Amino acid sequence: MFIKDDLVILVGISNVTIWRIPPMQPDAQTCATENIPIEMQPIATLSYPHPNPPGPFFCQTLCDWYTGSHQPICFDVANGLPFNTLHTTTFERYEIVFFTDDLGQQQFELNSILKYSVSNDPGSARPNTYAPYRFCGGKVVIWWSTPNSIVCQLGPLRETCGSTTKTVRLTNSFNVGWRQSSLCPTSGRLAFITEEDLIIVVDFMR
Repeated sequence: MFIKDDLVILVGISNVTIWRIPPMQPDAQTCATENIPIEMQPIATLSYPHPNPPGPFFCQTLCDWYTGSHQPICFDVANGLPFNTLHTTTFERYEIVFFTDDLGQQQFELNSILKYSVSNDPGSARPNTYAPYRFCGGKVVIWWSTPNSIVCQLGPLRETCGSTTKTVRLTNSFNVGWRQSSLCPTSGRLAFITEEDLIIVVDFMR
């Protein structure tokens, strides 16, 4: 889900819907006596350029650090077979573009801007755990944990001529807790919790 100005954007398996937040209604009472939901319809429904295949659906997006900033609204989608049965998982990145047409009406487009793959541990008891990605030095920084390590990938936001992607293994720990890690690419600091409840902080120096 994204929030931009007075819009709420919901990412689904078959499409992306955009909803306008209704204006607040005045109420002179201290406590509301009735809870009547407002019936609403999306102001736009955007279909994926490439239909998603059936199977597990996974979506990851920009870290909420950037809420309210002028960063592009984009998200990555992977789906299909269970991720821990494949050697690699392929993600497709989409961007929601806002523009004004010739009549002055706000319009929206959903564009595919990048495809990339990451390695898995086939047969693992759990799939990779992906964290919300961040920007640093003009690159998108994505990191994820496997049962055996924490891995970081630096790459472009969009597919561009001459763009390169670099993948780095940040740790070789065999006891990385599920969803218990945080990476600040600007400061170069990684923190994670092991399954023994130890907090590990690693600083990467240039």
